[in-house]
Amino acid sequence: MALIFILITVFIDMLGLGILIPVIPFVVRQFSESAFTVGLLSMSFALFQFFAAPILGRLSDRYGRRPLLLVSLFGSAIGYVLFGLAHSLAMLFTARMVDGISGGNISIAQAYIADVTEPKDRSRNFGLVGAVFALGFIIGPAIGGALSHYWGLAAPALFAAALAFGNTLLGFFVLPETRPAAKRTRAPMTFRSLNPIGSVMRGMQHQHLGPVFLAIFAFNVAFSGLQSNFSLFTLARFGWGPQENAVLFSAIGISGALTQGLIMRRVVKVFRDQSIATAGLLIQSAAYMCIAFARAPWMIFLWSSAMALGVGITTPTLSGIVSTSVSDQEQGVMLGTVQSVSALTRIVGPLWAGFVFDWLGPGSPYWSGAIFIAIAAALIVGARPRRHQPA
Repeated sequence: MALIFILITVFIDMLGLGILIPVIPFVVRQFSESAFTVGLLSMSFALFQFFAAPILGRLSDRYGRRPLLLVSLFGSAIGYVLFGLAHSLAMLFTARMVDGISGGNISIAQAYIADVTEPKDRSRNFGLVGAVFALGFIIGPAIGGALSHYWGLAAPALFAAALAFGNTLLGFFVLPETRPAAKRTRAPMTFRSLNPIGSVMRGMQHQHLGPVFLAIFAFNVAFSGLQSNFSLFTLARFGWGPQENAVLFSAIGISGALTQGLIMRRVVKVFRDQSIATAGLLIQSAAYMCIAFARAPWMIFLWSSAMALGVGITTPTLSGIVSTSVSDQEQGVMLGTVQSVSALTRIVGPLWAGFVFDWLGPGSPYWSGAIFIAIAAALIVGARPRRHQPA
């Protein structure tokens, strides 16, 4: 039941994020015509998630997974309510910041899975997390669009709030604690230990995991850049509008969900995490390069599906490598560092992609992204992670 609840939690987190995707620009337009303001609002979520993820992970190592997960779920619900009732830009930014802080709970969810899963099964279960993540991305925008059409712009956020409140209540009654007092870390909580920038730097400098964190950074910079301006690319290349892009993103989401829900469960039984991650990165690098020079719409669907396949087998195995390389006492903080690195790329990636799109042309975020991902593959090939041996 615990694993099922965690999967439901991740699904609701992503569903809430997806529900807001089609309405955020229109909500902002009530207060500002600036596209830059829309970008800043999205960046504020990622920025606060970046700072919150390792802190929540560290706190869950010290005080237990259950209380931190329930508090963060409740915080997300509050953030959605604020967004739905916002009557100013300041209130919108406050809402996204609150939800960004609470959205750091993915590190707790992964640590929870690590607590209840044997090391050999972690990549498979992280793959399930990725599958429900993708499923929320598929369903969320459709729900948000329908709710805003029939009940107004506030309805999607309030619906997401109701889901988050309901999940908090369910967790209060059914979620067990997986971090008994005897296993909780007793190290003092200092500014250094809670500083996410320091956490990222320590992750990058880790004796065995430094190349893995660098690879996570390079891979996610390229992926977040694609997410931020793919619609601009298809508009410039093929004249596509929102409907065509909605179909494309649904296809990408379906491909990702099938990969992580079906394919990953089989390949992790046969191959090592390091080999799977390398293969996934090479598939992505090739797909990005093909996307950059695609001249027909069918090519975009083909190579985007291949890209989603690569992402689907890369993301859980990189988390699996990190998880199996550290002690039980470090699970929360190290998986929180993974999320901080990913959140940092959601700040850097869109800025980089927008810059090269304007200066070098529509295909430039994708051929340069292919180079970033190829570098990530080389880092994983050269990495020497060691499986942690319990004392």
